[in-house]
Amino acid sequence: MSTTTANVSSTTKRPASTPVEPDAYGVKRIRTEIVNDEESQMVCLPYSHFEAFTDNDAEYSLDKHHELNEEDDLKEFIKVHNPAQAWSEIKLSEILKVFHRKIHHTIQAKAKIQSQFAKIELQYAKIEIAKLKSQISKLQSTSDTLKGRQGDLEVDNADLKRRLEELKNRVKKRDHALRSLLEDKIEDLTEDEDAKIEEMVEEDKEQEEEKKVEDEDEEEDVQEEEEAEEEEEEEEADNDAKAVRS
Repeated sequence: MSTTTANVSSTTKRPASTPVEPDAYGVKRIRTEIVNDEESQMVCLPYSHFEAFTDNDAEYSLDKHHELNEEDDLKEFIKVHNPAQAWSEIKLSEILKVFHRKIHHTIQAKAKIQSQFAKIELQYAKIEIAKLKSQISKLQSTSDTLKGRQGDLEVDNADLKRRLEELKNRVKKRDHALRSLLEDKIEDLTEDEDAKIEEMVEEDKEQEEEKKVEDEDEEEDVQEEEEAEEEEEEEEADNDAKAVRS
């Protein structure tokens, strides 16, 4: 439930105050003192009037009313929000000043907020730029380190290749020496084996000849024994025949 009241007072000129707490009806009201040359009037208007007036979506927005220079426009605006108000109690021209001042303050506050946001965004951009510079510096340092390591690795790789070639050459030389030594050993063993074989063959020949001589001697002995036995048998036979004849 919103109403607009006007009270005539004998107070002196004072600056406009800040919005007060909601009243018993839950309505925020702005207390402002309107002063002219003849009298001082205290006017209490609902705070929602100012919000609606400065809202771009409201019926009476800043886009439609950049300047309230017509009393009929203000009167129509107040009638829409306060149809039961008796407009004879207030001075529309003074209320127009309040609205102009409110619009000016709103524009100033908006500009100030935008300026603060711009400063915050600039500060944030500076921080982000500093972070990016730090990251770029770290990446550059890492890149330099990696390049240095790459150079070291290339040197190590060249050294390993050189050592590998040396090792291959040493292995080739050792292999050649081992092959030569092995061939010499095989040749020596072959000569020894041949000599042994020849010696064994000679021994076999000698043994065969000795055995042959022994066999011949044995045959001669056997023949001699057989001949002796035959002679004895003949002698016995002769003796027996002589005995029979006698």
